[in-house]
Parts: sequence; structure tokens; C-alpha cells
Amino acid sequence: MNNLNADTEHMRQVLEMSQNCKSQDVPISGLLTYKGEVVCKASNQREKAQSPLGHVEIELIQKAASHTAQWRLQDTCLYVLIEPCIMCTGAIFQARIPRVVFGAKNPKGGALCFVQAHRKTLNINHSVEIISGFFETEIQDLLSNFFSHKRKNSK
Repeated sequence: MNNLNADTEHMRQVLEMSQNCKSQDVPISGLLTYKGEVVCKASNQREKAQSPLGHVEIELIQKAASHTAQWRLQDTCLYVLIEPCIMCTGAIFQARIPRVVFGAKNPKGGALCFVQAHRKTLNINHSVEIISGFFETEIQDLLSNFFSHKRKNSK
């Protein structure tokens, strides 16, 4: 399977996982591959764990490090619903993940594209290949519906 086909299939899985989230957390899911094979899946856990660190990317990085028994996650690819935030971007660079695929940009909190574009100025040696633009309409609808429902129920 070529990269585009694999990326599309993995992002379809991520979208379906996110659509099927039943928790109070923002429905953002992801998966991580090692040498092309899916080794872990996760979803946001902030509300469930009552932890600001409960982002899907952090969950995936911890699981993958356990799976591979190493903190340098070379030969991996992280797939996530939306562009990672600044905290998760830092973790991605620290874990040396070489490739990240996400569905839609995150205009309110995404940082991965910015950090990658400015990594030399920021003195970051590691580089991340970024692929994006999968299922953007479906993702926008999913997140809009989630927050609309949340606002209705908080009144």
C-alpha cells in the first residue's frame, strides 16, 4: 500500500474513532504506526483523567514508547484528527517522531506547522514531515456538533 492509500485508510480509522467517542472529552482520536503497522490507538483523556496532559498525542507517545521500549520513536508515524497543540508539538519533537498526518488545521490551538516552519530559528534540530488535509469537512462538522451540543447542555 502506498503512503497516500495508507494515510487515507489510517485517517479514516481516526475519524471513525473520533465519531464514536462517547466520553465528555473533545472527540479527538489518533493512532500511531511503527514500521507501517498500527501499534496503538487512543483518544483524548483530559476529562476522564482530569489531567491537562490527557491529549491523544501524549497518550499515543507514551503507549508507543512502551511498545518499542525506547523514547526515540523513529520509524513511526502519528495520525491525529487535528493539528497538534504546542504541548503535543513539543512532545512530538522530543520523541523524534519523523512523520505526522492530521486531518484539519487547528486555527485556535494548532502549533505543529508553525514550529516546523520556524524550527531553525527555534534551534530545533529534528524535522517532522507533515501531511494534512484529510476529511476536513467531516472533522469540522464533528467538532462543531460536539461544541454546539456542549453549549446547549451547559445552559
